[in-house]
Amino acid sequence: MTSTEVDYGLKDRVFQAQVGAVVDTILNRAASGRWGSKGDIRSVVNAPLQFSQISGNKGAYGSVQNMPNNHIKRRAEIAVLRHLEARMNGADSTVGGHLNYANPYSSSPTSMAWVRPLQIRAQREGLVFG
Repeated sequence: MTSTEVDYGLKDRVFQAQVGAVVDTILNRAASGRWGSKGDIRSVVNAPLQFSQISGNKGAYGSVQNMPNNHIKRRAEIAVLRHLEARMNGADSTVGGHLNYANPYSSSPTSMAWVRPLQIRAQREGLVFG
């Protein structure tokens, strides 16, 4: 998911924060059970219209399982592992209990109706990463 959602032009610290935001949003959704069975990360990442390059845009992969392994960016893979290790060692979620994440630059035009209010709220709460 991070390979499709984060901005690779960001410097390391901000890039890592953005990766953490994606990962923590997915973990929060899985814990909530709203996007499938509670604890089911696969249901979360494959939920219709939730992640632009997976199922939200024309030409999307259709499911995370359809994304070719060679499209997984090494920088993202390392950042995800680093973040998950930090979380396992007690680090707090970078997004608190929030269930939404949006990259306004890759969101579909139809999703912008909910993305813009989310951006405003994220700015107000200091949850903009990049």
